[in-house]
Amino acid sequence: MIKGVIGVLAVIVVLILAGYLRQRLNNKSPYQSAEVKVVDLREDRQDYEPVAEAAVSRSGLSSVTEYYVTFEKKNGEREEFHISEQEYGFLHVGDKGKLSYHGTQYLGFDKTA
Repeated sequence: MIKGVIGVLAVIVVLILAGYLRQRLNNKSPYQSAEVKVVDLREDRQDYEPVAEAAVSRSGLSSVTEYYVTFEKKNGEREEFHISEQEYGFLHVGDKGKLSYHGTQYLGFDKTA
């Protein structure tokens, strides 16, 4: 029992530390923009045991879906960013435009005609 609690606390500490270090790295990075093309869109769905009845789906599990987009720069370099569900719905593979980002943080994408 105690080993399990210690294990859970260790995972929480590692996740908090990783988030802090990622944010610190992003804060030191310059704001950048690049002409890019959308080359991939993907969803990552995680199912969990229900915590509250309101969060339960028909399958008896609650779920969280995260959305990602991969952009390709003109030099062939690819970068993947976590985006909102709304942004995900507006993007399509093949879209071209200007990507704005700060380190690993996605700031936006302006499509060109």
